[in-house]
Amino acid sequence: MSNLFLQAEYFERIFKENLKIETYSQSIESLFSDRFLRRIDYKPYYQRNYVWDDDKASYFIESILLGTEIPPLIFFKNGERTEVIDGRQRFETIERFKNSKFQLTKKGLFALKQLSKNTYKTIFDNKETTSIIDLFLEAKIRIVEFAIVNETRLNSVLEDKIKKEIFARYNSGITPLKAPEIDNAVYDTDPIYQYFKNRLRQDPDFEQLMYDLFFKPNKNSTKEKDRGKILQFIRKNLVLKMFPIKYYSRSNNRTETLGKLFEHLSDKISELEVERLCESFIDKVKIVESFRQIFIRLNLKHNRLIFECLLWSLLILENENVNLLKLKHKSLLDKISKKISNNFQEYFEEQTIFYKAIQERYTFTAKLFEEEFKINLEVYYAGSDEKRKELSKLRQTDDEDTITKLNELKDLRVTKPEPSRNSIDDITRLMERKKFLVRPSYQRSEVTNLSKASAIIESILLGINLPPIFIFKRSDGISEVIDGQQRLLTILGYLGKEYVDE
Repeated sequence: MSNLFLQAEYFERIFKENLKIETYSQSIESLFSDRFLRRIDYKPYYQRNYVWDDDKASYFIESILLGTEIPPLIFFKNGERTEVIDGRQRFETIERFKNSKFQLTKKGLFALKQLSKNTYKTIFDNKETTSIIDLFLEAKIRIVEFAIVNETRLNSVLEDKIKKEIFARYNSGITPLKAPEIDNAVYDTDPIYQYFKNRLRQDPDFEQLMYDLFFKPNKNSTKEKDRGKILQFIRKNLVLKMFPIKYYSRSNNRTETLGKLFEHLSDKISELEVERLCESFIDKVKIVESFRQIFIRLNLKHNRLIFECLLWSLLILENENVNLLKLKHKSLLDKISKKISNNFQEYFEEQTIFYKAIQERYTFTAKLFEEEFKINLEVYYAGSDEKRKELSKLRQTDDEDTITKLNELKDLRVTKPEPSRNSIDDITRLMERKKFLVRPSYQRSEVTNLSKASAIIESILLGINLPPIFIFKRSDGISEVIDGQQRLLTILGYLGKEYVDE
């Protein structure tokens, strides 16, 4: 075995001369036939165990049903045996769904929520939805298959090393999107989201204030990461007044409900009202900062949960048309701050996620303002039949939309062109001649990483296909790079080439 690692040129030669790469598409029905499954190993030891929960699995299955492009499966073929080098989570999810090993979840489904709580079998057995199974089985999965050709049978150790090398190269630099990064794409055209996004960029004092008031210090945080969390926080608190705390604290779908409420708010607001709404929210944040200064000056106990409850209280008071100028008086600020500090046990962070603790701290804070302003705010923390009906109607509308989408599923499916294999010359000539939008606004920021860039160039030199680049060709002739900007910019940078930027 010691000789094996001394023969670097032998290892390199195999990658350059003996590695056959074939790209093709295969239907799920064919790929997951009993005959093929007997010959495939989708759980090689170097891959992580199956880790997707039912929500993520449901989202993936929905993507297949809608015809959304998904990353290809990477196979290594040796004789009659095939090994899944990359894509175990995707492969096993399809296998589990086809064998009815899990139910689709409402949280995981975005466009086809009517399919929630269904398995492959229940969808197939229902006359109204059985055609969906045909769409699923006919869906094509793209495959990149590696095989060693024109070489005597490989030493098992060398074969193992080659497989792990390919696996590492297809996974290097792949970082899963975090929730704030997904939000950046989802709310790319939302006027409220964009207003706050720009405000945080242009006003570092406001950004720092939000972080100081409502977030725990984190030594691993970055500006981009903090900004994403702040935007999530703002969206939640803009609509929390519409979601009584009693229901919010007990809800299994609170994130989904908050998202629907925010969509409702964003849809009904005019462009002229966006600035007023956003600046009014910022004014409330500044009042909360006035409270914080009182806590500091009087050396009173305080934490982020107190300030979050205060912000919510100010927003519900505004919703009741209460004049908040009274809170400019220092004596009232002192009085409320002392009452909160004397009942600090209501805001212990150790119990922050428990529904009872959530209800108690919001209710306690609201009652302080009820007493001062002589107003009844019970509907905001205890709910009412009317509020329950409003939320129920919101969910019902969602279900009705889904029924329509189920009936139009064939129209929802994307018409996908077959993938093309392009040379470096083809790509650079195309980018020099036509306009490209390499980093659309919905993309996350990419930090230059020389080691990852070097690995990309080395893979090319060894003749290893790069993971696919996804491009959306717009009607105006501009090509938007949906995924793959790092690979494209690495190639152009290494060659010293430029591209026509839109």
